[in-house]
Amino acid sequence: MLRRAIITREQEPLKIINEPLPKVPVEGAIVKIEYAGICHSDLHFIENENSNYCDEEGRGISGITPGHEISGTIVDIGIKADSQFKVGDKVLVYPWAGCRQCINCLNGRSSLCENNPSGSKDVGQGKIIGGYSTHTILPNTSNYLIKKDSIPNDVAPMLPCSALTAYSAVKSLGESLKGNPDGSILLIGAGGLGQWAITFTKSIYPKSEICVVDVNKIKLDIAKNKGASHTFLWSKDANFDCQVDKIFEKSLKRGFIGSIDFTGTSETAEICLKCSKNGGTITLIGLNGGHLDISLADVISRSITLKGVRTGSLETLREVVELVKENRINDVETSFFSLDEINYALDALRRGEVRGRAIIDLTKERYN
Repeated sequence: MLRRAIITREQEPLKIINEPLPKVPVEGAIVKIEYAGICHSDLHFIENENSNYCDEEGRGISGITPGHEISGTIVDIGIKADSQFKVGDKVLVYPWAGCRQCINCLNGRSSLCENNPSGSKDVGQGKIIGGYSTHTILPNTSNYLIKKDSIPNDVAPMLPCSALTAYSAVKSLGESLKGNPDGSILLIGAGGLGQWAITFTKSIYPKSEICVVDVNKIKLDIAKNKGASHTFLWSKDANFDCQVDKIFEKSLKRGFIGSIDFTGTSETAEICLKCSKNGGTITLIGLNGGHLDISLADVISRSITLKGVRTGSLETLREVVELVKENRINDVETSFFSLDEINYALDALRRGEVRGRAIIDLTKERYN
């Protein structure tokens, strides 16, 4: 039996349904989900904020089971599946496999698939059942699965999205850091992605000081405990320019050689731009609908690089898995919920009340 939460219509709570478990695809696998992350981007998808979701067959979001951060166990496998996988393997799911036919997919950049309308080919955003479920059914194994080996089950689901995105963002600063290996790095947002970014920054750029900005003091305390050199508690009521000046001072008044905006408002993007060092890189991650009004002359004269990062490739995820295994990284803050608590968890995420990453614990589900 399959138990899953589905979207009935935008702006309404998810509905949990029961249905028979489908047959395993010939080249694919059925994974019994044990832990599934609740990503902030799921909120944007569930609420269909732009009201323009439409898959390649013209269907809307009704009936979709969201969730793209998944770890679990293979319970059935197709007769033509990749021989490296077998029933009983503990795996994590790569959700961005794309069409596997376009130039980006063929060159290992399936997260940028050119034939993926509204992200409908991604796990949890179309036909493939997402993590808010007891099981997911994958069309093939080689493009979707990675063995998790020694990585704890509750850490594994965070790797294909939050950890992968944070790692890709941190790596995107590399060109600027080459000429300034001890340059300061600014991270805006101390939630789950920000916490991963602190860990990866310390590993990849050990000489760099890290400044983390957030509106939540508790999250900043966590960031400090994880190794942030400086933190700054942003106030929406205080003067914008005065606060920017104080953040700039955290870089020893030299500016930040790398900045990552995990929030994505007009305000946070402007902070990054005003605090950037000449030759710096600003990487934008957050999806809070911000806009950036910039002077092109300023960007050019200061040789600032603006980048957007949407998750990462399967090969990059393999790097993340190895890095997490080698360094035994498992200290990202997590909050656990049951599948029946999914709407409560989503509301808590909307209100900014979740510490770290929200995780659905499916290990106690009665449908096995």
